[in-house]
Amino acid sequence: MSVQNTQYITVGSADLYIDGRNVGSVKEPSFGVARDYLEHVSGIPQRVDKKVLITDATNVKATLEEISPQNLALALGLDSSDITNTVSGKESSNWEKALILYKNNWAFIGRSPIARATGTADSGTTTTLVDDVLSDTDDYYNGWILRIVDGTNAGEERTVTDYDGATHTVTVDSAFSSAIDNTSKYVLTSLRAQVGSVITEAADTGATSIKVRNATNFNPGDSIMIGGNANTVSSISENTITLGSALANAVTADTIVRDISVTLQEDVDYRVDYIDGRIEPLDSGILQDEEDLIVAFDYITYSGQSIPLGKLTSNKEYHVLLRHHLTDGGWLEFEFWKTNVASNFEFGFNTSDWVGMPIEINAVNDETNHPTAPYGEIRMVEE
Repeated sequence: MSVQNTQYITVGSADLYIDGRNVGSVKEPSFGVARDYLEHVSGIPQRVDKKVLITDATNVKATLEEISPQNLALALGLDSSDITNTVSGKESSNWEKALILYKNNWAFIGRSPIARATGTADSGTTTTLVDDVLSDTDDYYNGWILRIVDGTNAGEERTVTDYDGATHTVTVDSAFSSAIDNTSKYVLTSLRAQVGSVITEAADTGATSIKVRNATNFNPGDSIMIGGNANTVSSISENTITLGSALANAVTADTIVRDISVTLQEDVDYRVDYIDGRIEPLDSGILQDEEDLIVAFDYITYSGQSIPLGKLTSNKEYHVLLRHHLTDGGWLEFEFWKTNVASNFEFGFNTSDWVGMPIEINAVNDETNHPTAPYGEIRMVEE
């Protein structure tokens, strides 16, 4: 006689990594461990005189949130290149997003893909770059960051102040060291990042201080933007900032405060996943753990996106890691060496908005490589 017993563990939320890539946050994941026993019954009255563990299995059931079509394709075993996109244009976030960053962990910005352009200049000057493949729309790249990644002026970056769509000419705010030429490989990125925080308590016109969620990277004398109004930092006490001048306008809780005296650089202080709309702080930079980051960016909008049918690969095996951040610091990790992701269903998208979907992950025995823990491990990890 076979007897199965299943035990479940549930945590509030966790980040889901499939083959090393963070594909979103899962809500209330339930971890089930099922064990099958073979029982031998004999005697009068009957009794169990032998009980042998013959199989066991582990699975995860949860709702996957913050998932884009690109991440869903990965969860289904497809490639993001299989997605059919109909681009309708781009929209701007206008410094409306404040993120809390954790070291060695991606944070979702909330819209994707983030707009960017790459190429090699046809020509230019110390303040302009010309490339015929760029947009025909005037001002398309205004406010973006122009980074030279190879060739003349490699390693330098400037802010775009104007763009002429007819001549495909980018104009920047200050001169490069040398004139741009046809060796200058560039990246134009719409994402700009600044340290800052959000106001936690409303303040009236004339107030001389504000309370913020995290004042870690503010310093006395820094120039700041409170919403759309300029001010300065006079002094800091814990998370209360005394201002250089009284507030010209009342502010509400959740108003964004940006420190414009601190300069952040991509691939030094943070890195960006433009396709999936994610950002991660780097150990080489100045960003601290659990610090607020303020971002502005343009994102591509679609009139429709679709994932093709008939390419289901539910037998494909993935390495899976779920990381639950503990309130008192550290992580609770559930790692599975090999899994199958249940995906024998259809799914459609109408816009670039994030959606939630049910997902089930079943662990596969990997006793060959992990004889003492053939399905995976549950562990506590310190920050």
